[in-house]
Amino acid sequence: MQRSPLEELSISIPASSAVEKLPLEREISQEDSNWIELYDRLADLQSKADFIRATGPVAQSGVWIEYGKVSKRKFRQAYYRSNKAIFPAKRQSSLAQSESGLVKRQYIGEENSKEVKRAGEAIARRNELERIGKEIKLIEKSLCK
Repeated sequence: MQRSPLEELSISIPASSAVEKLPLEREISQEDSNWIELYDRLADLQSKADFIRATGPVAQSGVWIEYGKVSKRKFRQAYYRSNKAIFPAKRQSSLAQSESGLVKRQYIGEENSKEVKRAGEAIARRNELERIGKEIKLIEKSLCK
């Protein structure tokens, strides 16, 4: 019986023989798996931080919202408040008192207004970015070991 050219080229491998793994196919060790998880987590955190920055403005560090009642009025007003003078002064008396022309408070608007809600969202974005930044530093520190 005559064999076809394809049959002549084919190589039969017995089923009982063990197949060797190539170097690229080696099993991933537990340590390698941990490194991969850390790099994946780092990439996820960085993309999440980029997304948060893209969604809107981020409040400055050390800034919070403070509410106060307006005398003889039936509403409360909101201010940005800071530990340091970082906001530009708008009144002449404030400009005269501070050499830099900066103050620690900045008016936002009435309580529950759109501006105050946006300011609250900006502070929430800042807090989330700070949390992500701390986690990124921890991961980078563990990767440097």
